[in-house]
Amino acid sequence: MAGIVVSGFGFGAFFFNQLQTSLANPGDLPVARNGTHEGYFDSEEVLGRVPGLLRILAATYGGLLLLGAALLLQDAPPSRQCRLGVEQMCERVAVVAAGPLGERGSV
Repeated sequence: MAGIVVSGFGFGAFFFNQLQTSLANPGDLPVARNGTHEGYFDSEEVLGRVPGLLRILAATYGGLLLLGAALLLQDAPPSRQCRLGVEQMCERVAVVAAGPLGERGSV
């Protein structure tokens, strides 16, 4: 399971890196080679696309967040397990759910 999670991080970075490059710098313009902007993009064409890029990425991340929230599932309540006829398991679940102070809950 941990391998799937780690590979998801790597694949996400790879995918979004390609998306950002295609949106901000589709012409593959080079960075500045000298001067005060050395190592940075100083082309107005690239810099003018950055605000739109940030809006697209925010919408994409927001959509993925909403999709993930919609896919969250809740475990079945203990009462459903009790209806299945597993008496001992239901008693154990009820004790664990009640906590150390019984029915009163924690202070």
